[in-house]
Amino acid sequence: KLDPLHAGYKATLAGILYYAGNDHAAIQKAREALQLDPEHFLAVNFLVLAYTDTNDTAALASLLDSISPAMQELAEIKSNVARGYAVMGDQAKARKIYDDLVASSDSLTPMALLNTAGLAITLGEINEGVALLERLEKSGSWIQFWSKLMHLKYSAIRDDPRYQSLLKRMGLDDASVEALNKEMSF
Repeated sequence: KLDPLHAGYKATLAGILYYAGNDHAAIQKAREALQLDPEHFLAVNFLVLAYTDTNDTAALASLLDSISPAMQELAEIKSNVARGYAVMGDQAKARKIYDDLVASSDSLTPMALLNTAGLAITLGEINEGVALLERLEKSGSWIQFWSKLMHLKYSAIRDDPRYQSLLKRMGLDDASVEALNKEMSF
């Protein structure tokens, strides 16, 4: 009953596959979404992330060169593009984008805060990454709950006490999720 050709559905599926750890399937779905809408925000983001995680630097470089200037100005895109630069070894470029994003963090959208937190963690700025996630929680945005997925892609924060405390405040620590699953019979 849903349009299987809708770019949004394909991009959302790319995200689900990405966080499930299936980068190659995520790449395929993100590419399909971009065939339908060459500037689909989520598809571009998940394609950059999946190429970054698979270290496919040739495909990543090609993708980064193809992103329109208007999309490159979006903080949500910039943060993931900077992750790509970091993986490709251009730490200076990644750090410059990161510094600019942190300097403008008061005006970032919730998605941009989440993505910038991921960039911070990629660059080894664990405390700053968790601080950005805490700001996201305080904002009350529903995006805050995606913080639970961060440790799947950024193992450096998995056991961080501040990150674990953040998850506990949101009811997303392992014990709370296990109790909910038991209560709901999942």
